[in-house]
Amino acid sequence: MKRGTLVARLSAASFLAIVSTPAFAHHVMDGKMPTTFGEGLLSGLGHPVIEPAHQMTTGAANSLHKTLEEPTPHSLLILLTSQPGALPATIRSRCQQLEIAKPTPDSVQKWCFETAGVQLEPPLLEFCSGAPLSALAYAQSGRFDDLNDRMMRAVGDLLTGAAFVTQIASAWADESLAERLKWLDLWLSRRLRAWIA
Repeated sequence: MKRGTLVARLSAASFLAIVSTPAFAHHVMDGKMPTTFGEGLLSGLGHPVIEPAHQMTTGAANSLHKTLEEPTPHSLLILLTSQPGALPATIRSRCQQLEIAKPTPDSVQKWCFETAGVQLEPPLLEFCSGAPLSALAYAQSGRFDDLNDRMMRAVGDLLTGAAFVTQIASAWADESLAERLKWLDLWLSRRLRAWIA
C-alpha cells in the first residue's frame, strides 16, 4: 500500500479516495473522517473526481495506474463507481477499503427535516433509492408530487378503460420517460408484494 492510500466503499456507489498524505489516513483509521473536503485536514489539497470509474478506457486506467505508483505530495484522487470489481486489479491493489453504510431512511428523513424543514414521504425516498440530496431536490421542486399525481391519473385511466395503453405510451414518450418507468416499476412492485403477502 502506497502512502496512506484509502478506498471507502458505499453500498450504492463506491467512494474511492487515493490519498498521499499520511495525516489523512491516520485520521480516517481513527474514525475521524472529515465531513467536507474543503475544510480542515484536506484544505488546500487538489481532489479530482473520476465518475464512473469502472467505465475508464484502458488508456485512462493505465495513466491512473502510473499516477498511483508515483503520487504527488498532498493530493487526493476520488474514484466513484457502483462496480468496484470492474476496476482493474492493478488500481484496486493500491487502495485500502473502508465501509461506509448507506444512510437509513430515518436518518435521511431527519437530515432533510433539519437541513431544509422538508418532511419526506416514504414513496419519495423509495423513488430516490434513499439518496438524501436527490430526495430533497425532488421534494423542494415538487417534481415528485407532480409525477406521482400524473402517474396515478394515467394508471387510473388505464385501469378504468378511460384511456388505451397506446395513448398512455404516447404521452409518456414525450416527457420524463425514465422517471415514469421507475415510478411504474416501484408502483407495480408494491402492488405485487401486497398481493403476495
